[in-house]
Amino acid sequence: MYIAPILLLLFPGGAFARQPKVEICHHTGSGASHILLLPLPAARAHLAHGDNLVEPEICGDAIDNDCDGVIDGPDAIDVEPWYADADADGYGDLAIEDWACEPPTGFVADDTDCDDTDAWVNPGAVEIPGDGIDNDCVDGDAPDVVTLMLAETDADVLSTIDSDGTNYTVVTSHNIPVDIEYDSVNGEIYVTGWTAPIVSRMNLDGSSDVTLYNRSYGGQGVGVDTSTGELFWGEYYSGLYAGSTDGTVAESTLVSSSDMRTALGVSSLSGVGNGVELDTDAELIYFFTRDNSSAAGRWLWSVNYDGTGLNALYDLDNSDCLDLDQDNQYLYFSDGSGSEYAIFRMDLEDHSVVELYTIPDGAYCRALAADPLTGDTYVLGSDLGFWKVDSTGGTFFQVATGLGFGGIALIR
Repeated sequence: MYIAPILLLLFPGGAFARQPKVEICHHTGSGASHILLLPLPAARAHLAHGDNLVEPEICGDAIDNDCDGVIDGPDAIDVEPWYADADADGYGDLAIEDWACEPPTGFVADDTDCDDTDAWVNPGAVEIPGDGIDNDCVDGDAPDVVTLMLAETDADVLSTIDSDGTNYTVVTSHNIPVDIEYDSVNGEIYVTGWTAPIVSRMNLDGSSDVTLYNRSYGGQGVGVDTSTGELFWGEYYSGLYAGSTDGTVAESTLVSSSDMRTALGVSSLSGVGNGVELDTDAELIYFFTRDNSSAAGRWLWSVNYDGTGLNALYDLDNSDCLDLDQDNQYLYFSDGSGSEYAIFRMDLEDHSVVELYTIPDGAYCRALAADPLTGDTYVLGSDLGFWKVDSTGGTFFQVATGLGFGGIALIR
């Protein structure tokens, strides 16, 4: 702000009286503005009737300070930079800049977009490894390699291996581990065992191993919901159980083997709670029953967290594998008989099912995991061939051989 004109108005008889005139921006009734050079008394009169002193333009005061006929024009002393957002994703292009008091149409305050022609590419996007695109504008495209944690049932260990077949590492020993679940929020894993303890929790490096539920034997699939602190697991001969992620809540039977037999109308059922998967948004549990003596007992099921709403979703021939892609609402599972077993995908919106691919070498499935970012699946066959299969089911990469495990968890 110019100080001298204001002091002249305030102190007309003082030292500034030698400057008898000031510039006033006069606003006419027609909306036009022009500058008047007026003596102090006349200037005071104009100011009293809505005119203003001529000063540098300032943003946001609704005054044409510099009397050029434009309020908050680009010559304001406090204009800000705005950046073109051609793809309307909220992120701007640093190379296309405009200075103004308010954002021009199609411009935003952000300047971090690395591709302003694609609304799916920006710093808020999820990086999709191996697609040739820097989706999140950080360090280029991420390599299409993830770490897989394995519950090696045959070797009594938990291990990790990269999806390109490198960096196999034994993390810790564990007695007959059957399934494994990764808690990405707390960086922990949950493991079920065929023998006691049935459910354990530990860090990714195997440290701080805590027994949560020390039951006898027959542990199957396991699922955790960190938002509610609930834990669910299956026991082969008895049913589906509920507890808590800290083990302080006493276990309770959510769905018993008897419940399953009644629902199916069969007299025997040997496997309950295989492949437990949780939809934490819908608070639904998916699992399957596997009966070695009768195909009538082999079904894919869903049930609410509280045990209500038991629903038989799909009649199976023979399945040992299940995984849920909650982000895309797909349920992956194996099924087949004889010398041909395949991986299927169920759309949870309408429960429609498509066959994705046949497991190589006539093997049945021992473990399965789906990558929600890429749509790739990882499957272990009964011949111990461990495969990565692309989202189309057309490209197979053998990650490893000879690893006999029952559970896979993707670690990102």
